[in-house]
Amino acid sequence: MEQLKLKSGMPGVMIPYKSSNEMMLSIIEGQSMMTIVDPPPAVPQVKGGKVKALAVTGAERSSELPDVPSMAEEGYPGVDVHLWSGIFAPAATPAPIVAKLEKSLSEAIRDSGVSAKLKNMAVDPGGGPPEEFRRMIEADIVKYSGVIKAANLHFEE
Repeated sequence: MEQLKLKSGMPGVMIPYKSSNEMMLSIIEGQSMMTIVDPPPAVPQVKGGKVKALAVTGAERSSELPDVPSMAEEGYPGVDVHLWSGIFAPAATPAPIVAKLEKSLSEAIRDSGVSAKLKNMAVDPGGGPPEEFRRMIEADIVKYSGVIKAANLHFEE
């Protein structure tokens, strides 16, 4: 655990949980006061009344939690953080195989059964061409590199 000094002057502690589920359990059991966690483990707990959502980290409200304000609505317009997952292949994968994987994944995501199951898990199914995904990852690297430098964070390898 790392001791933090909050803007209010109050001490805080950053706890390195191993999983989002572990974080949610800590909130439910009253061991932690707050967390920022991805939607799949959080949405069912919010809907079930076990925890209270203060804001979503995207620029807009979540379709899964329409009554919860966005960070922008709470006075933090620069906060726009989204959970994303992706499928990766080795860099040397031939283009025809990448195209076949992309087509198969797009078909799976468009399948109503798969889409419904993802929505039930608070996952907004998306997808697009590999170049679009690469640009998004590169933009995130730039954005979070700036955050890491500004916060003077250091990580062990």
